[in-house]
Amino acid sequence: MDIGIARPTPATGAMDRRTLLCGAGAVLALSLAACTEKREMTDALWQQWQADWRRMEEIARRRGWDVTPVVIGPPAREGEVRMLEQRHGLKMPPQLREVLTRYSGRVGFGWYIPIHLQPLERENLPTMSANRMALWDLDHIANSAIPNFLNWKRDLASVDLSEAPNRPEMWEHQFPFYDLVNGDMLTIDMSKPEGPHPVRYFSHELEMLHGLALAPDFLTFVTQMSKIGFAGTEWASFMPFGTLDEAAGTYYLRADGAGAKRWLAYLEKDPAKVDPDEPPPAIVAKTPAEEALLTAARAGSIEGVRLALKAGARPDVVPDPAWMMETVGWDQEFATALTYAVRANNLPLAEVLLEGGATLDTRRLLLGDAVQVSSLETIRWLVTKGVRVNGWKQDRHWPLHLLVTRRSEVSAPSRAALEARLRAESRRARGSRDDELPEMKAWEEQHLRERVALWLDRATYLAMLDTLLKAGATPDARWDNGITMLMWADADDGEVLIKAGADVNARDIHGSTTLHRARTAAKIRMLVAHGADIDALEQPAAEEDGGYNSTPLQTALLLARLGGLELVETLLELGADPKKRDSAGRSALCYCTLADTFRLMIARGLDPHERIPGGGTLLHNLLRITSVRANWPEEVASLDFLLGLGLPINGVDNDGRTLLHVAAEQVQTPADISLLLERGADKTVRDKTGKRPVDLVPKSLKDIRALLA
Repeated sequence: MDIGIARPTPATGAMDRRTLLCGAGAVLALSLAACTEKREMTDALWQQWQADWRRMEEIARRRGWDVTPVVIGPPAREGEVRMLEQRHGLKMPPQLREVLTRYSGRVGFGWYIPIHLQPLERENLPTMSANRMALWDLDHIANSAIPNFLNWKRDLASVDLSEAPNRPEMWEHQFPFYDLVNGDMLTIDMSKPEGPHPVRYFSHELEMLHGLALAPDFLTFVTQMSKIGFAGTEWASFMPFGTLDEAAGTYYLRADGAGAKRWLAYLEKDPAKVDPDEPPPAIVAKTPAEEALLTAARAGSIEGVRLALKAGARPDVVPDPAWMMETVGWDQEFATALTYAVRANNLPLAEVLLEGGATLDTRRLLLGDAVQVSSLETIRWLVTKGVRVNGWKQDRHWPLHLLVTRRSEVSAPSRAALEARLRAESRRARGSRDDELPEMKAWEEQHLRERVALWLDRATYLAMLDTLLKAGATPDARWDNGITMLMWADADDGEVLIKAGADVNARDIHGSTTLHRARTAAKIRMLVAHGADIDALEQPAAEEDGGYNSTPLQTALLLARLGGLELVETLLELGADPKKRDSAGRSALCYCTLADTFRLMIARGLDPHERIPGGGTLLHNLLRITSVRANWPEEVASLDFLLGLGLPINGVDNDGRTLLHVAAEQVQTPADISLLLERGADKTVRDKTGKRPVDLVPKSLKDIRALLA
């Protein structure tokens, strides 16, 4: 299968985080000064908060969600607060103290959207309120948030291996008040005694929103969260409501931002009124007759289905969420009786259900199930009945996606060939792991058998694809990250997609084309034959995100360490220009990681002694993209190849940094550092800021610091 992988860049993980946050945040320009205005608690603000909570409670009830009603406890006693401070050695922030002691020590309120009412996944909307059905709770602060955060501080404050900020000083002067459901924390930052005291996010994985301020102070945090109904439980569900200011270290949540406005509009919309590209509301089975209908359909009983319909069962009901939890039946979410008939290729049962009033197009599309598990005959029958071929507007998986990304994987010349391939894949995934529990091995065997049962020959798979496309499936329907199925497909199903109008030069959200994502020589030849731009640069320019836009050849050079030279040689044979530079002006040599690829490009006239942007050498570049690990022979061989060409191991870039400076920044292993020292790296060189390599190594890594001292 031709699967695209993320293109490596010299950027740090923090840069990747910035890309995601900027993409997810609301597009709202606000001055920092406007957000940091000093707030004071007032009775009017207290009344405003309550009005916002009551409004959200009413909305949640009206929409049929699970609701924990607003319950406002009495104010906390000053003695309770002092006891908390003495117990944990922390001073409570003044705004939080005032709210707890003047207004309420605990406000209970929360909501959860039942599964059958949740918005479609691509709408990216919250499904639950914050912090365990309480807006704040003194007991939670004292017995959960603070103890857990202090454990974090002890265990993580000296660790500096994360992709995201983790400065030791960040952990000081924090007052935790939320221990979120995913294990993350919210704190009030008391670093400045006189304020401001921002609300800050701490991730247990030290990533994404970690270290960023969500609000300039506690009162602003509660005000903004109240306006959006305290929606969201952790960073992923907070992201649509914020805007990143990396320089200020903030990701302020705003109720008047684009993401919040979209959420509030969703809350106000009548769920019974749906647009043409939206699914109808799911109908949950409530009566014994409706439960009997689903049971009979699962069993393939036509007579049982007829009896249930005659007893008054609504034909489009779906399983109750409680039943799914009890039976671990998550693959039956939104399944109707007609779904079960289609999965079993039971067309006589499907006809009975249609005669009884069943709907073809419900929340879970019939064709989506059919392309994964059913026969070509069933798919053609559905098409003749007028089933919806394309997904709902905000569906993540359209029928075309499910066919190409899933059913294609179980197509093979024979059932035996499929089983052999799946077993080989399982062995590679398991590696040398011999200590699996028997129940895990049994589960893997069962899973393998289930996949083998879905086998179909390649011709039948291609006929399924052709049937969907001729029925009106959009050939360039976007999947995750803007991927089209032509980007995912192999050469043979790619031909079918192109014949139906798929764009050979389409780009994903990163600006990569189908050729950038091609992973077989056959796929490359097919795309070029149909007009794919062989020298296209990724777009738009991504230097501001720490990356470089490359050509398909440059991408193939980078991938050569994983799959050999075939892709590179195929592109060169078909006319790819080896001298074309990336968006930063770097030559194709900057994408070489193997001695063989260096030789291939040098033979085509590229100069290995040319300095890269930033003044470094190819040695600097190699270390940044491979780390040059001592226990990876091919990386050591590449290092030695470049040294053999005369590149200086102590050459400096425009900042005066040597290869050893780069290694120290990247936090190598002692063996990796020793490798460079053995080849002549000078640990005494100072960069333009006066720092030696040892000065760039975290203090917690004593073994590496000892080598560089």
